[in-house]
Amino acid sequence: MSDEHIAPPPQHDPALDPDLALRAAARRLEQEYGDVADETTIERALHDSYEEVAEGATVETFLPLLAERNTREQLQDAAENERAES
Repeated sequence: MSDEHIAPPPQHDPALDPDLALRAAARRLEQEYGDVADETTIERALHDSYEEVAEGATVETFLPLLAERNTREQLQDAAENERAES
């Protein structure tokens, strides 16, 4: 038998869990834009954006962040349109 140490299996890193990251992003967006859109609308937009950026992606690490940014831009546009109509 060899004296080499066998590395333990990698543990799940919650920071890389896309579902956890999307839930956190939804909470942030709801805090920022809850006056523009309701919780369901924000979560739907976030998940739609995630699916859009995930399509054909070869690296998945930053997909939740990209989805959050895209959704934030959509909500900012909605807020600006709402202000312009007032």
